[in-house]
Amino acid sequence: MPMRRTVLRSPLLGLAVLLPGLRAAGAGSGEPAEPSVANGGLPPPDLPFPDAPSESVIGPTLASSVNKWPRKRHALRKDAPNVVLIMNDDSGYGHSDTFGGPVHTPSLSRVAAAGVTYNRFHNAAICSPTRASLLTGRNPHFIGAGQITELASGFPGYTGRIPRSAATVAKVLSGYGYDTAAFGKWHNT
Repeated sequence: MPMRRTVLRSPLLGLAVLLPGLRAAGAGSGEPAEPSVANGGLPPPDLPFPDAPSESVIGPTLASSVNKWPRKRHALRKDAPNVVLIMNDDSGYGHSDTFGGPVHTPSLSRVAAAGVTYNRFHNAAICSPTRASLLTGRNPHFIGAGQITELASGFPGYTGRIPRSAATVAKVLSGYGYDTAAFGKWHNT
């Protein structure tokens, strides 16, 4: 099935790239996938995933105890795509030509052309609420990010902290065995 590609043309760049030809970190480990993932079903309703139970053994002394780190969850299929989210705000005249700007960015254009880009992302007019919205898929006021984090207050929707009930895309992907990272300016906690 060919991937459908749409292009975002906005001063705010929200880019999700799914690259089916590349293997995601942790994919193809040889361990079986969870039944819901292996069967192509929906994720379990208890996201984020619970921590794995400890396999360590606590003995009466340290010498008789056995420390065993929990194994990483490997629920990815071998053909699982890599996922890249890029948010570039307030770029003005520095906007990339990948999304209609004047700056020539051939590498970003190649990455975007190889995957899927989305064009229905609405910004929140300020950086940290927009970032929180992109990372959680929710309205920033519903996740405590109604304004820039430095101006957080105790009022509902403005605490400056994303609650655990609003798992970020990175948290959900890590539950499936993806390795995740974030780089750049950061106001969200």
